[in-house]
Amino acid sequence: MKNTIEEPKTLIEVIGILSSLNEMGEIDPSDIYHHFKPYREDMRAWIHDISEGESAFDNEDINKRPYKIVDGEIVVHNNKHGDKYTRQCWDKVGPCVHTYMANLASQNTVHPVDDRAFSIRELLLMNIPNNFKWSE
Repeated sequence: MKNTIEEPKTLIEVIGILSSLNEMGEIDPSDIYHHFKPYREDMRAWIHDISEGESAFDNEDINKRPYKIVDGEIVVHNNKHGDKYTRQCWDKVGPCVHTYMANLASQNTVHPVDDRAFSIRELLLMNIPNNFKWSE
C-alpha cells in the first residue's frame, strides 16, 4: 500500500462554501456550529478595516488598535504576538488551532472577510480530518 500525501487546501477551498455571518450572535439556520460568537462592540473597529494578512495593530488610527481601559484611561495593547487580531488569507492554508481559537483576541483567528473569529464549524473543517473518530 502506497502512502499518498495530499496537498494542503486553502481556506477558500475548505470553508469558502459556508455562509457569511455579519451580525454578532448570528447562527446559520442550517448549522448551529456555524455562528458569529459575540464580542465587545467597540472591538469591531479594530478589525473592520484591515485586509487579509493585516493585524489590528497595523491600523494607522491609534483608536482602532486593540486596547483596554485602565483607571478610566485607554491603554493600547502591545503587539507581543505577531499573529493576534490578524485577518487570515483566503489563498493560504488555515491556521493551527491555539488554546481558544473562537476568540477574536486569540492568535490567527480573524475570518478572511467577516468581522469575526472563525466559527466552530470552520475550525472543524480546517483542522479535523473527515476520518477522525470521536469515539467508537
